[in-house]
Amino acid sequence: VCVGELLQQKYDIAVTNPPYMGSSGMNKILSDFVKKYFPNSKSDLFGVFMERLEKMVKSSGYYSMITQHAWMFLSSFEKLRNKINKQTIVNMLHLGTRAFEEIGGEVVQTTAFVISPADYKNYSGSYVRLVDFENHKLKEEKTVAVIEKENTDYLYTTTQNNFTKIPGQPISYWVSENLIHDFVIGKRMDEVVTPKQGLATADNNRFLREWWEVEHDKIKFDAKSIPDAVESGKKWFPYN
Repeated sequence: VCVGELLQQKYDIAVTNPPYMGSSGMNKILSDFVKKYFPNSKSDLFGVFMERLEKMVKSSGYYSMITQHAWMFLSSFEKLRNKINKQTIVNMLHLGTRAFEEIGGEVVQTTAFVISPADYKNYSGSYVRLVDFENHKLKEEKTVAVIEKENTDYLYTTTQNNFTKIPGQPISYWVSENLIHDFVIGKRMDEVVTPKQGLATADNNRFLREWWEVEHDKIKFDAKSIPDAVESGKKWFPYN
């Protein structure tokens, strides 16, 4: 069977671990291709595979993948999330770092999931948050505990409709009902005030000291203004 025929078939179930490659690692031919045909997921090849695999599955089927978790949160994957949130996330193991014995460090953060192309309204997906468990063995044990229906505080259930209520539609399955309610009835902070940087020294090693490192009588604790600080003749002022 040639590759073309395989790609045209529709499957009941599709499972894969796709390749990971950020757009900066793509050559011009690949980059131009994904920009043209997969603009919603062009930031990384695993996102392209997510879109492609969904098209290879029947509407009544399922596809399951393990990918980096960047698509769940980053703004560069917002359009992909919009498409995912019109489907149904059946369940997810949010693995985080150190999910594989062979891969150490904090760089590769993964998530494994099952998605149906169909939009099952008000379906409550199951999300297992394993990001705080430090190694692959512990993550495995904690997953088995969920499957065996032990009482756990890292299993979350929620509908994807909640994600669409938050700007950017992040897959924030652990967010409380109260916070979601705030997004629904409240205003975004940037609609009320103009965000600005707060106090910053620009050179902490030069300008900051712990309070016990300086002479107490050279500290002005109650300056109300710059002139007040200058007139005091003091050298140090509370910063945080």
